[in-house]
Amino acid sequence: AKGFAVVWNIVNNAGQSYKFADDNGIAFKTEAGRNAFRCHVEENGGRIACMNRGTAGTFEYGVRVSGMPTVPPLDPWVVNH
Repeated sequence: AKGFAVVWNIVNNAGQSYKFADDNGIAFKTEAGRNAFRCHVEENGGRIACMNRGTAGTFEYGVRVSGMPTVPPLDPWVVNH
């Protein structure tokens, strides 16, 4: 997605009401990652879009959601070549 938006969507099953955590649903863990991606919440917390400025590198981030039952954070990364 170099130079384009990266989008995360939550698709709830029946009886679920998960949404991205208000303050850090997608949170890049380094200053370089926060500079490379500008994120904003959409659809009442059901989607987050991050504009990828195309900076080369590997950027670790955390995914945090709220809802029941609680789930632990997920820690993947984005790689720009």
